[in-house]
Amino acid sequence: MVGPTPSTVQTYTVAADGTVTHTVGALDSPTQGGILMGGDLLLLSGPTDGEAPCLLVLIRRSDSASASVLSGNYHIGAFLADAGAPPPHFSSFTGTRSADGVGTVTTNAGGTINIDGVVGSFPAAMTNDSYTVAADGTLSVTLATTTLVGAVSPTGDYAVLAGGMTVGSLPQLWFLVR
Repeated sequence: MVGPTPSTVQTYTVAADGTVTHTVGALDSPTQGGILMGGDLLLLSGPTDGEAPCLLVLIRRSDSASASVLSGNYHIGAFLADAGAPPPHFSSFTGTRSADGVGTVTTNAGGTINIDGVVGSFPAAMTNDSYTVAADGTLSVTLATTTLVGAVSPTGDYAVLAGGMTVGSLPQLWFLVR
């Protein structure tokens, strides 16, 4: 594997059950995780040697993606951090997202929310937002307050978004599964 700039040598092994071990560079900490059948989605966490925790999500690069790749109904699992409001609030929520395949996505963030370990119901909050998909599968979704960027798999079955890209916006990580 060759990583983003600056390019570093990365090694990995895949076991018969799909378990993956991954190391970036000779001195970096190894991560472990799994790869889905077909290889479109790889999730790694770690490190396995006690260093600072990390999460690495890899989605197979597309050759000729377009907005039509992101279409249909998706389940959302999202994570947010709001360290600016005491006490630090870490939350996750579930919901649904429907993409029309031409650039508009409707999100219903209503579902379950977990704020600092307290689980409750999250009222429906419908939004219509715009999105773009580059030929390589890079995905960008413009929300009312920020933009999230990530990737969609070549089949459109999985997408991951992170952000926000706007100064002052909350750090977010969204997983979408069709």
